[in-house]
Amino acid sequence: MVNQKAVFSIWQPGKTGTSKRMEVRNEVKVREFGVEDVRIFPPAPGKCPICAADHPAEFPHNKDSLYYQMRFWQEHGRFPTWKDAAAHCSDEMKRAFMRGYAERGIVIDVGLDDGDA
Repeated sequence: MVNQKAVFSIWQPGKTGTSKRMEVRNEVKVREFGVEDVRIFPPAPGKCPICAADHPAEFPHNKDSLYYQMRFWQEHGRFPTWKDAAAHCSDEMKRAFMRGYAERGIVIDVGLDDGDA
């Protein structure tokens, strides 16, 4: 169990310059568990079986998908990067994906074989 203590100042109308302090204690039951213990529903029919997103097979996986993050963590012991998400893509697709983010001022590493980011 974790004790959480909050202190509030309460304004009282008609009494200028005064406040009343109250202590409020909330008892919160906490159960800790690791990412490897998380169970998540499989992707819906027609969704990507790797990241549970709706995208063509030649596109990178959705690195930010909760399903992909949990699955990847359980398999690799770390969270996925864009490089991981685009590993199955052609260099042409990786470049297009990287350019799309660059147009918005975001630089991502998609793991191009020719040394580009």
